[in-house]
Parts: sequence; structure tokens; C-alpha cells
Amino acid sequence: MINALLKTDFVEESDYRSESSYSASDLKLETKTNGFTLWDSKFNPNTRKKVDTPALKIGRMIHKAVLEPNEFTSFYQVIENKRTKEGKAKIIELEEKGIEAISFEERVLANDIRDAVANHSIASDLFSKGAPEQSFWWDHEETDLSLKCRADWINGDTVIDLKTTAEGGAHEDVFSRSMAQFLYHLQAAHYLEGTSVIGCKRFVFVAVEKVYPFNIGIYELDSESIEEGLRLQKESLRRIANYVKTNKWTGYNTSEEGIKTISIPYWAFKK
Repeated sequence: MINALLKTDFVEESDYRSESSYSASDLKLETKTNGFTLWDSKFNPNTRKKVDTPALKIGRMIHKAVLEPNEFTSFYQVIENKRTKEGKAKIIELEEKGIEAISFEERVLANDIRDAVANHSIASDLFSKGAPEQSFWWDHEETDLSLKCRADWINGDTVIDLKTTAEGGAHEDVFSRSMAQFLYHLQAAHYLEGTSVIGCKRFVFVAVEKVYPFNIGIYELDSESIEEGLRLQKESLRRIANYVKTNKWTGYNTSEEGIKTISIPYWAFKK
């Protein structure tokens, strides 16, 4: 499965993201859309920059607060009056230094979730040893594509992934649906493949709700779900290898297929 595996512990996140190997996020994007969308996101020099959603910004902030609390103030700073002339000038000044301006309420939220994780017996144990933000690169033997992953945290043989959710989102029934919707099983399989060089065998999700009382759910996918994730990963890599070989990053319709005939879902038919 794996050929010429390389591991690097300390890599800046910006350097990791700019490197062209294929990540789990790339494979999830291709699986949920098509090759053209992946090409536009990854290789198009004229692509339109996507604006981060509020949920993505909050999630990134919480990751830093929980996983690298000592680094938090190097990346985030509270600005009380963002709309004033002085506040706007300060935001620009911070952005030039790579620091994101946040509100007092956002800082409190980050602290609350950091404390919730620290006070949770299972979650705190998972994060008690190991290290955050470790990057891995490897070659996929079947397709010869270069792959990568960046683990939130690794403790021994366990990869730990921190997910933030809305109220009720950490409940096992809700989170299992989120796993399917956002292809977390593909991510888990991809990461386990990449971290196998250091003996990782488990992938654990720590799901934290972003509202009081900050409920936490801790889950591990069964072997059947991991196998399905691995199947999706392989299928996506085969398609990507074909895009690269033919230099045709196809959308929903190819010229060979032309106009497709489709049907409404079965449940839409009235018996």
C-alpha cells in the first residue's frame, strides 16, 4: 500500500497547506463534487479566494486554544471595538503580522472549551501525552500519487481529531450522521494509512459542542466504517490519477457522456 514514507514533525501549517500532495480534504472535495472542482481549488492560479465561514474560523480558533494553548496569543488577539477607526486600523496591523482579531466573547468561548476538554476525564487523558500538528507525507503505491496528512494530535498509537459541533452535535446518533455527511471515515482511513509508519492503529474523534455546557462525545469508528473510508479514498485516488494522466479534470458531464438522463429519488414518487 505505502511506498517511500516520509514524516516531518515540525512544519508550519501554511507550508503544509501550500505543498501540492493530496490531503484527505482534497479527496473529500473530489468525492463530493468532481475533478474540475478539485483542480480549481488546488491548481487554478486564477481561482477566486474563498472566504472562511464563521464556523470554520471558530473551529480553527478552538483548535489552537485546546491543542496549542501556549501559542494562542501569537495567532489571536482581542479587539473590542472592531468597527471604530482605531479598531479597523489595529485589525490591519495585526493581519500584517499574521494575527487574527477576535472579540472578547470569542476568547471566552475558546477558554471555556479548552477548560471543558481539560476537565473531561477521557479527553484530558487523550491529550495528556503526545504532540499536536504533526505532518506526514507518503507515496501511494497503486497510483504513484504523493499524499499527505496533518494530525491534530498523536498519543502513542492513537491519532486524535478534534471536531467542534453545534448544540447536540456531539450526541452519538447526530455525530455518526455527520461522519457520513462530511466523509470523516475517509479522513480516518487516510490518516491511519499515513501514520502507520510510526505504528498508529486507532483514530479517535473528540467532538465538542460550542455552546454551554460544552458537551463532549468521544468516538472511534468500527472496522467496517474504516474499510468503507479506505474504499472511497482508493476510488478518489484512481480518478485523480486519471485526471493527471489525461490532463482532463472533468466536471459532472464529460463530452463523451453528453446529456445524462436522471430520475427523481424513489421517495418522491407517489404510489
